[in-house]
Amino acid sequence: MPVAIIGAYQYDPASRRIATLSVAGMALVERQARAAAAADAAPILLLGEADDAALAEIVVRLARDGIDAHAIDGLPAAGELVPLDMPVLLIADGCLADDDLLRRISDADLPALATVADGEGRERYERIDATARWAGVALLDGKRVGETAVMLGSWDPVSTLLRRAAQEDAARVDVGQTPPMLARDADDVGSFEDALHDSTIRSPRDWIEQFILLPIEKLALPYLLDRKTEPNLVADVASLAGVAGGLCMAAGWRWPALIILLTVAPVAGIAEWLGRIQGRPIARSFVHLVARLGAGGVAVAGLALLLTKATGQWGWLTLAAMTCGSFLLLEEERGIAPPLWLARPITLPWALLPFALLGRWGSGFVVLSLWSVASFVTMLLKRRRPRA
Repeated sequence: MPVAIIGAYQYDPASRRIATLSVAGMALVERQARAAAAADAAPILLLGEADDAALAEIVVRLARDGIDAHAIDGLPAAGELVPLDMPVLLIADGCLADDDLLRRISDADLPALATVADGEGRERYERIDATARWAGVALLDGKRVGETAVMLGSWDPVSTLLRRAAQEDAARVDVGQTPPMLARDADDVGSFEDALHDSTIRSPRDWIEQFILLPIEKLALPYLLDRKTEPNLVADVASLAGVAGGLCMAAGWRWPALIILLTVAPVAGIAEWLGRIQGRPIARSFVHLVARLGAGGVAVAGLALLLTKATGQWGWLTLAAMTCGSFLLLEEERGIAPPLWLARPITLPWALLPFALLGRWGSGFVVLSLWSVASFVTMLLKRRRPRA
């Protein structure tokens, strides 16, 4: 497990600290730190100024998510904190490397440099020799960091570490034709954010998500990113909406319940998307799952009781039991990639909506129950089918 050192001391042409430019609803260096933490780096040292208020705020936010980060005054402070026998993951100021590259470098032999071939448009990457440039990520050893800190003086700390590693014939890890973004101003960050937005769009998991939910999420996401919304907060809202909708249905308020339940799937999807963009996994994901499934079960049972009272037929409760059982079994089989026509518990309220608009709540309930059971049977057969 390496220590991470991330440059956070350079400024853009508008005299703004590059590390604190906003990307995907958070500071650039915060995203770098989260990516380093995902590569199992700890602690994470932000190489800037220990008393900088913006960096201090970032450290506090990282600590809330269990990430051990510190803002430090230059490389000498890092030399005091890094054990001599500990590998060091070095990330350049403004370098937005993906998780795969960080893991590749972390697993490389010491020392190692991520490199990109020299060529047109690569001028912002620091040159190593006549054919290669540094891609902004390296793996060094703590001893080299300590020795460099002693003799550094007023030189650029990250460049100095890079030069030492290159002179000692560090191994090179070629990043290919798509090197990580090396941001130098807000326009660069905006380009990265657009690319990140496109790369994190998930494949639809059913037809309702494909044609209804994903368009809603695409409209809402930029608004939430601009306001630096935390994905865990959005996930909490989705779960609370599910519980509220289930309780409303149990109380006999069909339309308020359905309207509330319609919000659960898109809000939960937005939370997942925000988490992917920001590199922040949803905390308490199991609690959210249990809450949504439990609320769905309460809603199904509540609607079944309403239909039973209206018709005097107890068969609605049997359908409710079948549907709730299918909810649990479908969730258990969720690791299988299903066909898009199969039911998902979280999107079933959208399938009920057309029937409700026609006043055919009972018909909709029957269709959704049978659809849920058929979906589970299909997924079970898919899992048990012998592979060729």
